[in-house]
Amino acid sequence: MPKETPIKEIVAVENIKSWQNESLYVHEIADFISIYGKYFDDGIFNNLKSGSLDVYGINYYYSDFVKRLIERLLNDKPAEYNQFVNWLKQAEKYNGFYILGI
Repeated sequence: MPKETPIKEIVAVENIKSWQNESLYVHEIADFISIYGKYFDDGIFNNLKSGSLDVYGINYYYSDFVKRLIERLLNDKPAEYNQFVNWLKQAEKYNGFYILGI
């Protein structure tokens, strides 16, 4: 969505398009959460509140968060971080990204 899109529209369920070509799919959610969960501390939820990763809901992260996340991952080097960083570098081209819960 364009950068000037109001956050209420960005996190609206009807505006989220999943299963897109640029999506990153996580098959082992428990492993992902145990490795990367601590990095997702500033998501915006569908109810417009923010906080830590909600594995059952919508989590939206602005493009500024993407840059900070890449820096943290490159510094910490958690398991399999290269693949995730490469995907995040592609996400920088957009207005942020979503993590959709299970």
